[in-house]
Amino acid sequence: MYGYESTNCELETDMCTNITCENSGICVSSYLSWTCRCLDSTIYTGLYCQVKSSSLKQKELLSKSFAIIAIVALSCVVAFVIIMDILKYVFNIDPVDRERRRLRLENEKQQEKKLRRKKFFKTSSKH
Repeated sequence: MYGYESTNCELETDMCTNITCENSGICVSSYLSWTCRCLDSTIYTGLYCQVKSSSLKQKELLSKSFAIIAIVALSCVVAFVIIMDILKYVFNIDPVDRERRRLRLENEKQQEKKLRRKKFFKTSSKH
C-alpha cells in the first residue's frame, strides 16, 4: 500500500527522504504528504523555503550599498595619499608646505612668549 511499509503496512513511509528544504527549513512528513517548515517564516517562504522576503532583500541591498560606499571612500583616501606623495617626491611640490611654515612660526612665537614670561617673573621675583 502506498505510503506505508513493513510486512503488515503498519509503518508510515517517511515522505521527507528525498526532500531538501532550503535556508534551514525542516521537512515534516504527515498524512502521506510533506511540508517544509521555514524556521523564520517572516524571512523565507515557499514550498522549499526558497523565497526571500522583501525585507531580507532590502537588508541585503543596503549592506551591499554600505560595502560599496566604504570601498569607494577607502579608495579615495588611498588615491589622495598617493597623489600627495607623487607631488612631493616626484615633482618636488609640497602642497602643505605653506601651512606647515605658518604653524611652525606660530609655535615659535608662542615659545618666545613663554620664555619672556618666565624671564619676567624670574627678574620681578628677585626685587
